[in-house]
Amino acid sequence: MDPGYATSMYRSSFSMPYDSVPTQSSEDPINPPSAPRKRKAASAASTSLEKSSAAKKARIEDLGQKLQKSVQRVLSLCGDVIAWYRDATITDVDDAADAQDVVWDWRALLNTYPNLHMEQYERIKQRMIITKSLDLKQGLLMQTNASFKAFNDTFKEFQLASAISPSEFGKSTEWPEQQAIDPILCLRPASAIGLPPECLYEGFREFLLNISNPDLKILRGAVDAAGMLCQYMGDSYTLEADRLAQIGEALRPLWSSWEREFAVKPFKNWASGRVDHARAIGLLWEHKLESGSSKSDPHMQICRCYQLYVQAMAKGKLGGLNLNHEAYVAEGCPAFLVVIQGPQMSIYGAFYDGKVIVVEPLGQPVLMLRGWSGTREHLLARFLTALKMGHDGILKLANDPKPQLHKFPPLTPRLYQTCILYGSETNTIANLHFTRPLVDFLTVLNHPIFLATMHDKETPLIQTDVVVKLALTYGVDVHQHLYLKDLAPKLLAYSKQAGILTAYVMELLPTAWNTLHSLAVRQPSLFVQHREEIHEAVTLAIQYMKEGGFVHGDLRSNNIMIDTETLQNTGKARIKLVDFGWSGKAGTVFYPGSRTRCIKWPGLPGGPIGSEDDTELLESWWHKEVETAHERTTYLPR
Repeated sequence: MDPGYATSMYRSSFSMPYDSVPTQSSEDPINPPSAPRKRKAASAASTSLEKSSAAKKARIEDLGQKLQKSVQRVLSLCGDVIAWYRDATITDVDDAADAQDVVWDWRALLNTYPNLHMEQYERIKQRMIITKSLDLKQGLLMQTNASFKAFNDTFKEFQLASAISPSEFGKSTEWPEQQAIDPILCLRPASAIGLPPECLYEGFREFLLNISNPDLKILRGAVDAAGMLCQYMGDSYTLEADRLAQIGEALRPLWSSWEREFAVKPFKNWASGRVDHARAIGLLWEHKLESGSSKSDPHMQICRCYQLYVQAMAKGKLGGLNLNHEAYVAEGCPAFLVVIQGPQMSIYGAFYDGKVIVVEPLGQPVLMLRGWSGTREHLLARFLTALKMGHDGILKLANDPKPQLHKFPPLTPRLYQTCILYGSETNTIANLHFTRPLVDFLTVLNHPIFLATMHDKETPLIQTDVVVKLALTYGVDVHQHLYLKDLAPKLLAYSKQAGILTAYVMELLPTAWNTLHSLAVRQPSLFVQHREEIHEAVTLAIQYMKEGGFVHGDLRSNNIMIDTETLQNTGKARIKLVDFGWSGKAGTVFYPGSRTRCIKWPGLPGGPIGSEDDTELLESWWHKEVETAHERTTYLPR
């Protein structure tokens, strides 16, 4: 549908004065008088919820008692094994040593019950005693193994029975604690940040492109739905069911499955906490009457819904649905999550990479309110069209009987499978395969840098180990300028697509190269001994950038690489600068609005980076780095 036609249609539909809009009378066909019936339904729902909660509580208490007995049984048998080991003859000891190690690990863990150290439990839960070579006490050791298994089974049941529901998870008293244990990367807290969803699934990238595409052909059903939603979502509703009925009336033509809900219950005998409004594969909804009408944050609530959805999908426990579970999970269980709160609609992209769940907003929230110009209605119709198109893509993926499965390591992007080589007159294309993040999981998203392999399509057997950095902006000219003086790694290739970060591919330096900060921490004596040579080398690099009119902008010790082997053997400071995300011509590139507060920065947040800023930044941290390294040398063992 032509966008202009859609806008003119809105204007004609909503051109009546606001005070002439008919109010909903008792004969309104959409909202018939049914207050007594609604109160009765609400009362029945409340009673059902109370019964469900009581049943869940009783089951948790029963399993808790069972678990306590299991812990006591394991500790008792561990004590028997330890006593046997203590009294064993010399010939028994060699065979029994491994059994002793296993028992001590289990005993140390269960002595902390009920405050089990979960990382320790995950590490040892599969450890069993090898009994084949032990003839004298096989009965005891087999009983001990059986007790380990019984504890594991009971503990798993207890965990599942006490699994938190979405509405509970969304409470401000609950989600901070849960996020500290097993975080969903959904930006709450701020440190729980994942790779952008649009770098993980093509459908999210296309959604973002579509909502900003002025030539997008808007669906007629989206126009009608947007008109109805903008007409009714500004009203006040006493019951959420009434609002939901209006939403269903508007969206049913776009999603014929709206009247159906499939059960998302990943846990056997789970009495509460089901995922509401799971109306289609890859599309979950959450509705709230108004902002503040519930103690549960709908953003966190739908994140938990998606987490349960993934668990159910991985177990193939979505009854009545004809889909390829294995293929859908392998491709990341992509889903659109829609939150409607009062007159506001927010759309999120959700993805599971086999290790972590990422949930982030796709675009800005849209308001479902009427307007004389029809602008809000038209924007909402654009979002609904993009959502419908994106969801159709997920359905096609999930229902493909013979999909071409791709294997991607966790915590790595998925849309950069090829790159273009720098210096190639014919835009030579190479294949790119990510292997893992360069840094650990907790910092990968603040520093989206990855290890990968690259190979020319014509010579697939010759692979090059490379480093890949994702960036919105990058000083390619500064990087290449420094490389000419051997002051930066070689820039090899790039992968650029509309709507997502660009990937910059560079050589992987040998293991002898470490960051300057790492040198100061791990080899403080070496750093202090050659501090003058190192400082001179960095100063010369800054001077060379100035000669080209360039600035680095983020010249901290973590962005300076140094050849520690050469430094130790010859005393020569060979350095290379990295991370050119802020780099460019002096005065034409800008600092970000937010910078770390642990050092004194030149310039203003969001302000231009001047020609002297690199020198000023170096001097702001250099003396403290030297002083701290000198203090470390006094604590080194002699």
